[in-house]
Amino acid sequence: MPLPFPPAVGRSGSDPHRGSPAVRDERAAADAAAPVAPRTGWQLRLAASGDDLGLQIVAMLLIAVLLALHYLLWIAEDGVRQTYALRVAIQAQSEENAALNERNRAMEADIQDLKTGMTAIEERARAEMGMIRGDETFYRILEQPVSPPPASPSGAHKSAPAAKPAAKPATRPAAPPSRP
Repeated sequence: MPLPFPPAVGRSGSDPHRGSPAVRDERAAADAAAPVAPRTGWQLRLAASGDDLGLQIVAMLLIAVLLALHYLLWIAEDGVRQTYALRVAIQAQSEENAALNERNRAMEADIQDLKTGMTAIEERARAEMGMIRGDETFYRILEQPVSPPPASPSGAHKSAPAAKPAAKPATRPAAPPSRP
């Protein structure tokens, strides 16, 4: 039975007659004359290992390079984890920028109202400084804290909660407030 691969004779690069017909005939005659038992996978590897040492070294180097690249891809600082973290940070920053842009647009609208209209100025004077116009009446509503009802010794009946006091007109300041 012939070998599943050509014999190792003439496989090295130093054989000048490697492809010549004489060498091929010599190999064919040697294959036909020698009885060969079938080889298993590990026997084939041992038979080929002497000539394929260079290929094994190249394979080991390629595996080492592959492992180094996987390390750089998955574990190193510039790897996949860092890229994902940067994408999350970019998303958060984009949301914050959108909120700040909305706030800026609202502020620009307020500035435009303050520059052109009196209603915005009046509104600010009322809210921030407590100013009123001359033709308005100012009412201040005071809320008294609700006290708990007195506990009765028998506890048979409960009194109704006290009503809130009505609004009282406040006194008007002596001098009219300045107009905006």
